[in-house]
Amino acid sequence: ETAEMHFEFANSGLNIFMLGDASNTIDQWDCTTAYDASTCTYTASSSTVTGGNPYGITVGSDGTKMWHMDSTGDDIKYHTLSTPYDITTMTQNVATLDISSSSTHAKGLQWNGDGSKIYFSDDGSATLHQWDCTSDYDITSCSSSASRTWDPIAMGSPNSVGGFQWVNSGNDLYSIDMQYDRIYH
Repeated sequence: ETAEMHFEFANSGLNIFMLGDASNTIDQWDCTTAYDASTCTYTASSSTVTGGNPYGITVGSDGTKMWHMDSTGDDIKYHTLSTPYDITTMTQNVATLDISSSSTHAKGLQWNGDGSKIYFSDDGSATLHQWDCTSDYDITSCSSSASRTWDPIAMGSPNSVGGFQWVNSGNDLYSIDMQYDRIYH
């Protein structure tokens, strides 16, 4: 992949999944030491994922579910892995979540800890969106519930928000400003 858009550690830091825009695939890297990228080696690539300009990827805690953002179609795609954390066993399901009512150019994507909320950032409106779900980790049960515009004064360029990450049990949020190469907390 030559245009990496997002990555996520999974499986307690023993796998990295990287989504790319050039070939529209998800690459897998396996690590011998958790969260140490220097110990990771390329393992496999998925078949081409559908949608244009894929951004944002998130992996379920048990490794059998994965979601990615199709920023051209403004929807979230759902995948299953028949073998946990093995990208070669990925199948794209028909379930998608249309987020066009909230987004013009979606980027980052994350679930909360229990799968009752999904979050995504919108580069076009500099907004973080929250959608609540009535069934955990089921995108077909999600609907828009809240949004917050990124602070343009705190961030040098609010329209360049890329990925983000919740940490500390959802109490802290980090985001990336792609224009000025900054991380905000």
